[in-house]
Amino acid sequence: MEVGDVAAWFAVAVALIAAFIALGNANSAKRQAKAAESGVQEAKRSAAASEAQAEAARAQVTLMREQLALGQAERLEQDRLDQREALVAVINTARPWISAAETAALTFSILPTDEAVRMDGVQNHGPASIAFDQALVQASVAVTDTELARLVAEMIRIKGLMTERFDPFHSCSRDANGKAPLDLVYKAYAVPRAVAGVLEQLEQLAVQRFAAKPPAQGATPSNSKAGQPTPVPTEGWS
Repeated sequence: MEVGDVAAWFAVAVALIAAFIALGNANSAKRQAKAAESGVQEAKRSAAASEAQAEAARAQVTLMREQLALGQAERLEQDRLDQREALVAVINTARPWISAAETAALTFSILPTDEAVRMDGVQNHGPASIAFDQALVQASVAVTDTELARLVAEMIRIKGLMTERFDPFHSCSRDANGKAPLDLVYKAYAVPRAVAGVLEQLEQLAVQRFAAKPPAQGATPSNSKAGQPTPVPTEGWS
């Protein structure tokens, strides 16, 4: 074989080897590209899964917020109903007590104590007082509205003067007709009258607070006199 032929065959062999190497590199590049594409697809799937998880988490947070808001609304409504029920009890027991206390004051003013305590009007005062006290205690716990709670506390304070105002009837000097001094009568009669005055304020404010649509949080009626205790008159009532 001629030297030229050997050189030609050698060149062909080198070319074939180079071609095989190039083909191998091409196949490797294809595999790498395919692997990269698979990685991209996997990354896309992972991103989609993460987004789905994030969306589920957002939905869960929204649901929890809605449930929390609903629970708060239910608690507020229940609190409103509890306050209303407690105030209704105060109003319903206050009237009989006021009537019984006025009758007791009048009876003690014109009759000696031993006779007065046997009268139906005086005997009715005890049960009426107990019922009213129970309603006031319940309201003092249930009522959270600041102004209404103040009025309930004012009723309790005024009613607490009953013993102080009625005890003097047992030992006072009476006139020839058995009647007690007028100043004692005024002071005793003033207690239920003062409670009646607070009751009127309580009823008016309760209607405003617990109407079908509750007023805005913190709203205060324009005619309210917050912080001013109701005076206990000793004379001059009508």
